[in-house]
Amino acid sequence: MKTLLIAGLGDIASRALPQLLHHFEIIALLRPERIAGLASRAGVAIEPGDLDQPHSLERFAGRASHVLHAAPPPPSGTTDPRTANLLAMLASGPPLPQRLV
Repeated sequence: MKTLLIAGLGDIASRALPQLLHHFEIIALLRPERIAGLASRAGVAIEPGDLDQPHSLERFAGRASHVLHAAPPPPSGTTDPRTANLLAMLASGPPLPQRLV
């Protein structure tokens, strides 16, 4: 089965879960402080990681055939280091994902 990495399991990604669970094994990357307040999701492996802390993303490299990037950008600034950190992690470990949304 294909594996989907969801970066940011907020409102939008949660609404998509019922459909996604039929097609993917799902890993959700969430900040550690968000995991404690989140109800468990059947069929979803929720793992700690922080897009603002690149070293916390290393363990996700090469694990997903598909990626759903649903995390918000930083609250200020003109660049998005969170997306840059996610892309760097994905590029670091073969195999590369087939799709990134």
